Amino acid sequence: TYKKELAGGNMGGGGLQFPVNLRGLPTLFLGLIKNLGLRKSAQIPSDLRSAALCLLSTLPLPLMIQYIYPRLYSLHDMPETAGLPDPTTGAIAMPPPLNLTSGNIVPFGLYLIDDGQTQFLWLGRDAVPALVMDVFGTDDKNALKQGKTSLPIIDSEMNERVRAVVEKSRDHRAKGCGSIVVPSLYLVREDGDPSLRLWAQSLLIEDRADMGVSSAQFIGMLREKVMQ
Repeated sequence: TYKKELAGGNMGGGGLQFPVNLRGLPTLFLGLIKNLGLRKSAQIPSDLRSAALCLLSTLPLPLMIQYIYPRLYSLHDMPETAGLPDPTTGAIAMPPPLNLTSGNIVPFGLYLIDDGQTQFLWLGRDAVPALVMDVFGTDDKNALKQGKTSLPIIDSEMNERVRAVVEKSRDHRAKGCGSIVVPSLYLVREDGDPSLRLWAQSLLIEDRADMGVSSAQFIGMLREKVMQ
């Protein structure tokens, strides 16, 4: 039926066609397949897998969608209004979310990756000292403690804006649902701890990793099945 009605029986060289309200469905399926609870990997401990499955079955819909497809924000070049209160509503303005692919991450950048349960501050290996100083209060990124952390409060506009974005991103009430979980914040240096880096990169679900396909490959596989 799908092939007949939406593809007209001949998809030619185009991609899959979806109604507007279903265009994100393949990506959500890909995120679900790559989620910790369902991912095919012998390296995932059973307790972590069980906890992830519990979240998938109990989270409110807005948080479940974010858990399946996390948010990625670029902080080093966010718009001038991001991280500041809206003049009308008073709500903190957020940077535009990016697709979950490493192609959107530059070596000199600072990013927030948030799946609603865990937050990662990704600091690029070539981050300039001025950015590190403005956000963390030191110009030596190698002196920054990796792992679970909290942002320091310093007299810097950039620091205030980054802290505001992090806090707004973990505000579940703004998403129309409640939660007893406050996401932990982890600092990840691109040239730092490999295990932390791989953990954060596992949320970039549109990339090919851990025997999983990329978003483009997944769409191609779906298209081939429709054509059969």
